[in-house]
Amino acid sequence: MGKTVRLIFIFLICLCEMKAQNIAFNTHHKSVLDNTQKIQENTATEVCNNGIDDDGDGLVDCFDPDCGATTSNLLELSFSSNPTLISGTTKTVGAVYRFNNVATGVDALVRIEAINNVTNFSQIFHVGFSQQIRGFPNQNPYVDYSVQLVNANSFTLITPRDLLLSAFDIDGEGDINKPYTDYVTFRAINSFYALSSSSRIEVTNLSGNDRMFSEAISSGLYADDPTGNNPNYGVGVVYTTVNSFKVRMGIQGSHSSGAPERTISIRGNKSGISTFANIACTPLSNSCQLLSTLSGRTILCSGQQTTLTASCPTGSCNYQWSNGATTQSITVNPLSNTNYTVTVTQVGATNRVTNGSFESGNSGFTNEYSYKACGNSSTFISNGEYSIGISNYQCFAFWGTLPAQQGNYFMYVDAKPPALVGTTPARTLVWEQNVSVQPNTCYNFSSWQRFAVNQLGQDKIPKVEYVVDNVSIGQSQYVTNSWVQTTYASITGPTQTSVNLKIYAIVEQNGTPSVTDGNDLAIDNIEFKIPTLTITQSAFITVIPNPSPTITSLSSSFSECIGGNQSLSVTTSGGTSPVTYQWQNGGSTGVSWTDISSATASTYTPLSTVTGTTYYRVRVTSSAGTVCDTVYSNSVPVTIVSDPVVSILTLPETVCVGSSRVLSASSVGGLGSCTYQWQSSPNGVTWTNISGAINNTYTTPLLATTIRYRVQLLSCAGNGCCN
Repeated sequence: MGKTVRLIFIFLICLCEMKAQNIAFNTHHKSVLDNTQKIQENTATEVCNNGIDDDGDGLVDCFDPDCGATTSNLLELSFSSNPTLISGTTKTVGAVYRFNNVATGVDALVRIEAINNVTNFSQIFHVGFSQQIRGFPNQNPYVDYSVQLVNANSFTLITPRDLLLSAFDIDGEGDINKPYTDYVTFRAINSFYALSSSSRIEVTNLSGNDRMFSEAISSGLYADDPTGNNPNYGVGVVYTTVNSFKVRMGIQGSHSSGAPERTISIRGNKSGISTFANIACTPLSNSCQLLSTLSGRTILCSGQQTTLTASCPTGSCNYQWSNGATTQSITVNPLSNTNYTVTVTQVGATNRVTNGSFESGNSGFTNEYSYKACGNSSTFISNGEYSIGISNYQCFAFWGTLPAQQGNYFMYVDAKPPALVGTTPARTLVWEQNVSVQPNTCYNFSSWQRFAVNQLGQDKIPKVEYVVDNVSIGQSQYVTNSWVQTTYASITGPTQTSVNLKIYAIVEQNGTPSVTDGNDLAIDNIEFKIPTLTITQSAFITVIPNPSPTITSLSSSFSECIGGNQSLSVTTSGGTSPVTYQWQNGGSTGVSWTDISSATASTYTPLSTVTGTTYYRVRVTSSAGTVCDTVYSNSVPVTIVSDPVVSILTLPETVCVGSSRVLSASSVGGLGSCTYQWQSSPNGVTWTNISGAINNTYTTPLLATTIRYRVQLLSCAGNGCCN
């Protein structure tokens, strides 16, 4: 059995709750918040949920396998190298930059979406994905960026992955009296936050589920570092199943007498988070995820079109595009920068569990508990017993009026505690069933639970463990006194058609051996099913308005002999003057191309020293030099053949005086037809052309003396084919 694990990462000084939701920009987006000034000291053992990299492996808490983390889908990004401008004008709205190799086989396309009240954009991308801007804080200077992850050296979006992003220098200045701070806004966050009173990070809820993180203000000033040591605070987020994100970095405050210069950097790896202090995190329900892929070209030249295609891993999905289309693919030709989204929905299947809601009473499952039928409140069950009941027929008065989560019936369990105080918690089988399944499919194993007794002070509330084919796939937290659903994912094997499902109760003993109250548990609506899943993906299409040059004509392919001098030529129109050329050699296959040194004119004469076929093409670039200002011609094959060789087929012979003979010649090599010229000589030294003897055969006159004959190729149809 396989196990799919999804983590929700919440990095707050004090954690409250995180909820994953489908949103237009990213599918699930969890926030991380914290502040730090220095790296924590490392120790040998990882202590979970303390926000410190205790064992020094670079992984903190919910990123560390020692704490049960699974990071197989986590794509770590490195923006260490300076990017290349591929469209627009540097430091202006619409400029698009490419960061190469931000991860193996992955590039990042970063587009400047907006620049607001920035008086000096002094440095951009000077150290990876960072900025340094100057502006008056009371005028809210900021820069907006959108980032898309594409396959290396392409404009095609990657398959959605989990991304960890952290922003640093969310204050970073030693002036304790400064009335301003820098900030970062991560877009489209659906989350709930709780910060401890000691936190220096402040969260501002903006429209559209945007969240702005900055240094907390106190008494009209930002706290900063009273020691003046230029503190460097950080905030971060974790996106799941996305291939793009947006971020805003700027300055805020009441300061207007000067324009401070502020620097913020974005990192995309765990090392950025590992330096945070006091991080708390909790796992997301390990439920099935719909990892749909959105593919298509994300940068277009003016007038071009692209086809965006959403995938459906299960083969049966519904689609809803932002332009109203409901097909799997759409073809678009936007006139300006446009964001397209698609919501993909996989419709779930029927629950495979029989009588999971207990509406059929005590049937369809087994366990290691004793069943007791309960009919009224004077009846009660003891440790190791269970019953199936409805809200108005309780097994003992302590449970009061406990309604079913859904329907009428549910399962009462008086979970078994260990026999003695301090011993290993008792792990007892509450429910077991075998169900049929589809191979290689993700199922959600879930149930609703609640703690049934309010005997506070005596309670040792059970944990609930879910097991598939004897493999534990998760433990719920302690059951609360209200109905709570817990869900874990399990992926069936490639040929598997059935699974064994178990639910265990895990109970510690109370402090007094004689006290066994408080172990009571209620379970309802057990399910093992393919869920209905929804994911929303986004593609930001950048339209570059610069006109591209157009290739209006190109020389056709040709063949010539060794030594030929025929040329290739190209003519163009449009583009931005001046237009430059670069001819390329594609070898014998025309697959891999290399620039030909000094071949930078509109014509090119290929080398003709070796026989064989070689493919050529030309790259045409206008002065702007962006992706849209460069076009490639079709490839043209040029074939070089050997020079022709002529020979006389008639052998030398002796003839009688007064006779004549027919002489024949042939040629091999070269190209096309050739012109012959027969010659005669009385001595083999001086040769004379024979008038009219220009065919491949020649009939001699009546011979009276010894005479020599030879034939010459005067010309052949192929260029460079020698005489």
